[in-house]
Amino acid sequence: MKKKPIISIWATIYCGLVVLLVGIDVSAPVYAEDRFVITDETRHLVIDKGLRVHTTQAPLDAMDVADILHLSPWQPMALKDLNGKQLNGTVWLRFEVTNDSGADGSWLLEIGWPLLNHIRVVQYQHSRKAWSPLYQSGDMAPLAKRFAGHRYILFPLAFPSHERSTVYIGLESKQIMFLRLALWHSDAFWIHDRHDTFYLGVFFGVLAVMLLYNLSIYLFVRDSNYLFYSFYVLTIILYELAATGIGGRYIWHASAWLKQTAYFLFASASFLSATISIVAILIKLFWMNSIALTATANRFPWHCWISTISKKSTTPMDI
Repeated sequence: MKKKPIISIWATIYCGLVVLLVGIDVSAPVYAEDRFVITDETRHLVIDKGLRVHTTQAPLDAMDVADILHLSPWQPMALKDLNGKQLNGTVWLRFEVTNDSGADGSWLLEIGWPLLNHIRVVQYQHSRKAWSPLYQSGDMAPLAKRFAGHRYILFPLAFPSHERSTVYIGLESKQIMFLRLALWHSDAFWIHDRHDTFYLGVFFGVLAVMLLYNLSIYLFVRDSNYLFYSFYVLTIILYELAATGIGGRYIWHASAWLKQTAYFLFASASFLSATISIVAILIKLFWMNSIALTATANRFPWHCWISTISKKSTTPMDI
């Protein structure tokens, strides 16, 4: 009787174990990936690596927890590989967090790019086999649905002590993404936000002074260069208001069209105004040099130039 090769026997046993392990708990996600660890000293975690990404064409608002559970495959990816690109369909991100501290604490997920149209966040706690509520936000969402009415997009999360959780983030947007993810302890975030708001106030104050100063000079001297520069500073202010989320939160929050187009509109306007200013300066310099050359030619006629050149060409060189 022919014996079965040992390798085939071990391969059969291995396949059987894999099938058994996969079938143990189909209600929880099964994967291995990098984890972010919360300790007693942790107040801030930057989520830039250890992410898994899945892209689907299914609309974000048509997906629930059961659909998220069955998303596959998940590809490892760093956050920098997603930035600077326009989303093609719906993109889902996930990462794991383990709380090794002795307290549960209150945490915030900060999505530091305010121009994402639609976002959904849900959390799965492995030991309890429980899902959190499905949070929704985005710059197209009403202000009443945005947590704390903040200019950035925030989500409250709970990480029970000595437990492992997985956070899922669904993104849908028609604009180029420059995403920044971070976990903050609530107290640490609001302290950081006060400092950030102060620095932004100083920054916009300086730009406002530059705008008013150049406009005042233009009103007195009527030099168009100051007007062009004032328009350039104004477009920079509008661009920064869009990029920091302040404009969408406080100025044009009622305009869906500006929410969609403000960033690229004001970015294009700033480049255009800078180009117009540079061209205007070059034209003015060319015009002033032309006038100077004309005045010199009038004082020193062309036949004098020819006479001088001919004399120099015929003068014998000194030996």
